[in-house]
Amino acid sequence: MMDRESTPEQEPGYFRQIAELFRGELGWVSWLLMAAQLILFAASLYAACRFFQATDVLEALRWGLPSATLLIIATLTKLTLWPSLQANRIIREVKRLEELLAQR
Repeated sequence: MMDRESTPEQEPGYFRQIAELFRGELGWVSWLLMAAQLILFAASLYAACRFFQATDVLEALRWGLPSATLLIIATLTKLTLWPSLQANRIIREVKRLEELLAQR
């Protein structure tokens, strides 16, 4: 059976890296972003439902454009966490290199 703990040579799995974003000193920022993303997505779904129920072109535009805009903003909000993943990867790699240099 494989050990799920990461070794200095092995990078943690993707889901473990995501879970690390919600811990620590700035974990509350990630939670706040995800809450905002969830609210935006729910509002987008509501507007999309109203869009598909519309019988008039003007009413369809009134609900369709906000739905698309909210969905795009919700996606962009979620994507703001990806640079943090990359920064954490770089920090882990620098620490690994420091350990290798300290061993020499």
